Amino acid sequence: MHITGLDEERHDQRWEGQRALVTGSGQGIGQAAAQLLASKGVRVAVNDIVPERAEATVGLITQAGGEAFAAPGDISNPSTVERVFQQLDEHYGGIDILVNDAGIIIKDTLDNTDLERWNRILAVNLTAGFLTIKQAVKRMRTQHYGRIVNVSSIAAKHGGGYLGGVAYAATKAGVAALTRGAAREYATDGINVNAVMPGLTYTPMTSGMPDWKQKAIEDSTLVKHGGQPYDIARAIVFLADPESGYIDGETLDVDGGTSLD
Repeated sequence: MHITGLDEERHDQRWEGQRALVTGSGQGIGQAAAQLLASKGVRVAVNDIVPERAEATVGLITQAGGEAFAAPGDISNPSTVERVFQQLDEHYGGIDILVNDAGIIIKDTLDNTDLERWNRILAVNLTAGFLTIKQAVKRMRTQHYGRIVNVSSIAAKHGGGYLGGVAYAATKAGVAALTRGAAREYATDGINVNAVMPGLTYTPMTSGMPDWKQKAIEDSTLVKHGGQPYDIARAIVFLADPESGYIDGETLDVDGGTSLD
């Protein structure tokens, strides 16, 4: 993926020295967020469960003049999370920005979702954020500064519906609740915790959606189309901005006007 029109933004002074971890950044929204942060001079740890995808994102960033390293692995595994943060310490000496984008989707009904799949989606979509936040906060507290941005979904409001099934919706609602609770606990430490709630976004995760379903979702938006990964990344980076410190505990709808709330 190539993001154009960003050269003039490179090395904005307010981002100077910032270090970030973006989970699930081998493709889609996470990749766009990693690229956009890097374009501003942020040094980025790129996490993805598929090593080749993480390396590909690092390649895009370095080719554009940014700085990044690959930190692949299953971020729902506590030992992986510890290893990734140790790598961050070794490469960059800590972390200022955490973006939790890693996620999977299950479209089945509740009746057709077995316990194994329920536990897996819960681990990737919610437990992983719990683990990374705990590790990030250990480091952010020492500098009395941090920005954490989680990625929820409009499915959380609709109980699934067009975007994923009940299990997916439940985990994304959990992300929103985790965001509010973490913001409440860490505000006095100088750490802001917010989330974005994307609507339909054209990513590999949604690429297999039937045409009729995609059109139905597009028609439900005010803008009559879905979003690109970069649209969501812009919102993520806005919340990660050092100047966004008065926004805390919020979940921002980025859905083309679908929710209107």
